[in-house]
Amino acid sequence: MKMLIVEDDVTSRNMLADLLRDYGTIDIAENGHEAIEMYHRAISHSPYQLICLDILLPGYHGDQILKIIRQTERLRQIKKDPAVVLMTSSVRTAEEVKNAIKMGCDGYLAKPYDSSNLFKILVKKRLIPPELKLNE
Repeated sequence: MKMLIVEDDVTSRNMLADLLRDYGTIDIAENGHEAIEMYHRAISHSPYQLICLDILLPGYHGDQILKIIRQTERLRQIKKDPAVVLMTSSVRTAEEVKNAIKMGCDGYLAKPYDSSNLFKILVKKRLIPPELKLNE
């Protein structure tokens, strides 16, 4: 699986990368501008299957990046295998989760990351088989 982690906080970025590292290749973007650039480079030849996208970022915010991702998929008529986008945030209100889903994300991960929740989402989205376990 090809993954993009978009996270400006080093600790959160490393924690998520540690959980996912055995399941494919991971690219890292530290801000919104890098994320958009990396996404557009990858979409043409080797698109990301999973994008973990922090909501509060320098440059573009996560909701703006998600909008660009979904618009690009519509323009390119990518219907079969769109990227699975998981929004991440330290905010855990029901409204925040509802807004993330409304924006078109596939799931929401609260910080600090819960590996069992991440595992459930990846299995549900068929990115990993249920018999695999995440690093803890």
